[in-house]
Amino acid sequence: MIMTNGDLPETSLSPLYGYEELMGEEGGDSSWPELSENDPATTRYTTATTRTPKGAMFSRRQAYLHSPFTVLAELGISEEANMIHVVLMFHAHSSGGYAATWAGAEQVYPERFNVKLFCESIEREKVNIFFFVPTILNMILNFPHIEKYDLSSLKDIYYGGSATPRAMMEAAVIGVPYDKWCEVARAYVVLKEEHRGKVGEEELLEYLSDKVAKWQIPKSVGFYYGLPKNSVGKIARRVLREGQ
Repeated sequence: MIMTNGDLPETSLSPLYGYEELMGEEGGDSSWPELSENDPATTRYTTATTRTPKGAMFSRRQAYLHSPFTVLAELGISEEANMIHVVLMFHAHSSGGYAATWAGAEQVYPERFNVKLFCESIEREKVNIFFFVPTILNMILNFPHIEKYDLSSLKDIYYGGSATPRAMMEAAVIGVPYDKWCEVARAYVVLKEEHRGKVGEEELLEYLSDKVAKWQIPKSVGFYYGLPKNSVGKIARRVLREGQ
């Protein structure tokens, strides 16, 4: 759908509709219903990263207020931004899409995510901002042809989901049974290929010793070639916990 004061532009997009044309086909006697800002707006289900899926409801007020907060206080998105959406739209309740729309930013929506399409889109559309999760970061960093693309338009990159120190490719920490304290933390780690066999539990725990509280340091570390993922590519801690 395109909103314009004139004729529709020539494009290969199909199907293509003009907003004014569609509106003109409708009757003019429709009335806007009275809605409360506290009425439910959307319901999304969590991805069962830690437990079974849970329904999370957002009111209209919450959905609206979250957008300017994200724009002004967190990301600083403006009308000069050109954001590519990498994670699925239901991730984080579509906060990136709401915020970018609220700010009047340009947005790029790839049909699906793969690194080649991602790099091509950034180069072609001159994307300057995006945010992502650990699994996508690993795919990008390990893409063998990334140097062939012009990604110089990127200005702001936001990352969230879990920490990625040093030699680790992926990591997750869950509680496991322990006789003395009932439960302690265990880290599940996937090392980058060049560090496999060279970095062990002692080195990782030493790295954490001055970065987190002592009680937060895992009691043990397990090394793996891969970790289970859920539908949006996040590490499925629930599956790790079930394996104990």
